[in-house]
Amino acid sequence: MCFLFLSLSTFLTAQQNPVVALKKLYDDYPHEKIYLWYNKAGYVAGETIWFKAYVFSGYDVSFISSSLYVELYDSEKKLISKKLLPLISGVAEGSIDADSKLNEGVYYVRAYTQWMLNFNEEFQYFHHVLVYNPASVKKLTLHNSLWKTVAAPEGGSFIEGIETKIAVRRFASATLQNKWSGHLYEESNPTVKIKEFSSLDENAAIFSFTPEVGKKYSVHVKDENGNFQVATLPLVESAGVALSIGEISDSITYQLRFQNLPGNGNGYSVLGEVQHQMVYFAQLKKTAAELSMKIPANVLDNGILHITVFDPDKKPVAERLVFLNYSKLNYDSSVLFQQSVSAKRRSANELELTVDSVSWLGYAISIADASTPSSIEEENILSALWLTSDLTNPIQSPIKYFIEPDRKKEEALDAIMISEKWRRFDWNDILNNKFPPIKFAPLNYLTYTGKVTKGNKLKPKEEVNLFLYYPDSSTQLILGKTDSVGNILIDNIAFIGDARIFYQLNSKKFGAKLIDIDFERENRFVPYSGSFPETSYILSVPASTGKTPLWIDRASSSVKLEKDIEDKYKSLQEVVVQSKLKTAKEQMNNTLSSGMFRSMSEIVFDFVSEQQNAIAYTNILQWLQGRVAGLTVQFQDGNYIPFIRGSLATIYIDEMRIEPDQVNSISVSDIAMIKVIKGPFALMTSSGGGTIAIYTLRGNLKPAQKEPSMPNGKINGYDIVKKFFVPDYDNKSIAQPDKDMRDQLLWQSLLPPTLAVDRSKVTFSNNDNTARFRIVVQGFTEKGFPVFFEKIIEPGQKAF
Repeated sequence: MCFLFLSLSTFLTAQQNPVVALKKLYDDYPHEKIYLWYNKAGYVAGETIWFKAYVFSGYDVSFISSSLYVELYDSEKKLISKKLLPLISGVAEGSIDADSKLNEGVYYVRAYTQWMLNFNEEFQYFHHVLVYNPASVKKLTLHNSLWKTVAAPEGGSFIEGIETKIAVRRFASATLQNKWSGHLYEESNPTVKIKEFSSLDENAAIFSFTPEVGKKYSVHVKDENGNFQVATLPLVESAGVALSIGEISDSITYQLRFQNLPGNGNGYSVLGEVQHQMVYFAQLKKTAAELSMKIPANVLDNGILHITVFDPDKKPVAERLVFLNYSKLNYDSSVLFQQSVSAKRRSANELELTVDSVSWLGYAISIADASTPSSIEEENILSALWLTSDLTNPIQSPIKYFIEPDRKKEEALDAIMISEKWRRFDWNDILNNKFPPIKFAPLNYLTYTGKVTKGNKLKPKEEVNLFLYYPDSSTQLILGKTDSVGNILIDNIAFIGDARIFYQLNSKKFGAKLIDIDFERENRFVPYSGSFPETSYILSVPASTGKTPLWIDRASSSVKLEKDIEDKYKSLQEVVVQSKLKTAKEQMNNTLSSGMFRSMSEIVFDFVSEQQNAIAYTNILQWLQGRVAGLTVQFQDGNYIPFIRGSLATIYIDEMRIEPDQVNSISVSDIAMIKVIKGPFALMTSSGGGTIAIYTLRGNLKPAQKEPSMPNGKINGYDIVKKFFVPDYDNKSIAQPDKDMRDQLLWQSLLPPTLAVDRSKVTFSNNDNTARFRIVVQGFTEKGFPVFFEKIIEPGQKAF
């Protein structure tokens, strides 16, 4: 964010409290905001809720927090599920299983970071999720509850004799109509319509008029169905300062009009801030009754500018929000580079995408049948980042302001800005040095405390050796020391699932290992104390059995499809196991090696299911020496050279021939299997000595671990993210479903780059009948610009 300091005074001093207070807020109390992108707009009980999470600080990716807390509640505020997820460069991926026994109803997702717990709960993330269950007696139905309305004068000031813009807003949990109207009236003569107006869209309307002192004004609003509401305007003041915005383009023109004020605003000041970072300041010295000034905005990014006028006593007297550079929305939409998509039943399809090779972790893609509801119809990454995550009043379909923007949308968005106040802080609080107490410091990934005891006695000031065995078979040694009360701290570790932790005192005495440590994870979930937002849905017993929406039928079919494939696969596994029981080593040999690399005289070393104790070796050939009869290893010119029965052996890695010096680049921890082959096979490889074939880990293969013999316990890590189900129609050896009605064809929360610069590829299989595909890609670039792409693809299109 660029800084712009324009001042009519000669010097900015530390006594100017708004500037100092705002800098303290920005430096010491940065805020975070969250957007969750769901793979679907609604779910059927038994499905999985997949999501991609983005955490921002201001308009940039947040590096404050490294863990995200996500919770699922029912409408009675009962906690259904909770997930702890790692945040890497401000992004996370997650999944929540919607149990097949869940009743149909409205459920709520809450997301927050530990740092966000220091601030108002209303800025945590909340979203209602609709879960349907064909077996439930009560069904979800739309409830057209009456909307509410407010009317707000521009800048918050309502002063006699000054023409003022009035923004009218409507809020509702139900769907709002686009067309509505209203009029202004005065309390003493309610039948006279002083000013009539019509809506700009479903959310806002705007009109102007000049108030008279001593009169009370109200706005009467009605919709096309005859429903109406009344909003009361503030009392008209005889003196004050009015703030209004004129032109909004590369620079923002604002007008100040002073009414019955000594000095016509002498000593007043104007401050502009974006996400609590000051970008403009002007101290007024010599003024007139009316003053027009400009705020350069062409170097500022999209987002909300908060303008405040202060009186000489540094009290805020007028405020206004302005959306910056609406005519130049800066986001990346050039994502789809090339596509090969077919509407043929169960066809294999491919998309080539343009992604930022540096920040590819932030990208995700959804591919679905274009006829099904989309989760981004209401909210996307643009509207969440620039608008709704900073405002507490609901806005219907905020995404529309950033898709194909036009003059009418711009006017409606500005009316929303007039009707809103910046609620992330209160000027009166921070000017009086009232900042939120920091009770929750951000943890560095996973953090644990352990109470160390021996014989029921605490062990203070003791050195402790901790051996962590992670689920991915990697290990870590941590040397720690207990504090004065016998506690030990572990932090800055990250792993998925459960890990084993072994421990002993750092002492040569045998009894030193006989200690106990009770570990507790410091990454704790904190209960929510507020109320959930209202929705437009209610549960009721239908009078008659209506027709179920097609997408619900298809979702139910997909749940059954996944279960059927899983059952068939399990049955197939049982048949294979019963036909021939193979050892783990035999299964690995069959999986990794081709027929050409098999021999009756082979010697196989299994590094996955057997403990080989090879970690200490930097070159696997050193480890092999002495383990195979006739194999010797000589050190020549800085390299280890293998010989079998005196003849040079040929070395292969994953059945590709390599030179001996290339073995140094192979990490022992990456090896799954080694086989040494003597005899006739050597002739096929033009080697008289024989062959050494090295196979690396792949897929779900994990090396075996031999756990130490010492006291141990288990610690919980981050939650596992369920893999998105995609049937493999290319593999004819596995069971295939009879019917494929999936509406979601692909959900991929990571788009890794290919060898080509800034390119990624995704593949997916069509179902039995989809002919039009909705492709959505979201994320952000290395420079921090949001990425949003949505397109309906029909087969026949070849490239973009």
